[in-house]
Amino acid sequence: MIRHRLFDGVEQQLDVFNGQAILDFEMQFFTEECTDELEDTEEDFTFPGYVSSYFRIYNERLGRVIKTIALSQSGASLIVNASVSEMTFDENGNYWYVIGYVQTGGYEIALRYGLLKVI
Repeated sequence: MIRHRLFDGVEQQLDVFNGQAILDFEMQFFTEECTDELEDTEEDFTFPGYVSSYFRIYNERLGRVIKTIALSQSGASLIVNASVSEMTFDENGNYWYVIGYVQTGGYEIALRYGLLKVI
């Protein structure tokens, strides 16, 4: 079976502790510029048309989004500040997440996604 992603998000697992706030957690984003076959360079991502950003958490067993946390943007970074109540889950285990931003016109751009392991 061939799987296709219709977005450029990078897959990365995140581990969090149940009931523990996340304060000022910074995630930097870069774009790769291929100048030739021998040299690739990274440049800061500029979040074109930035309006807002989000951290959505999905419960696969329930088949829906269970939490949406607003993020802030600073330069090439998104900053997570999530309270204890936002990071409290009914059960420890595996969830899924998407981190992205909304552009002017309402277009959502997924930047990072993957398994969210709640310990």
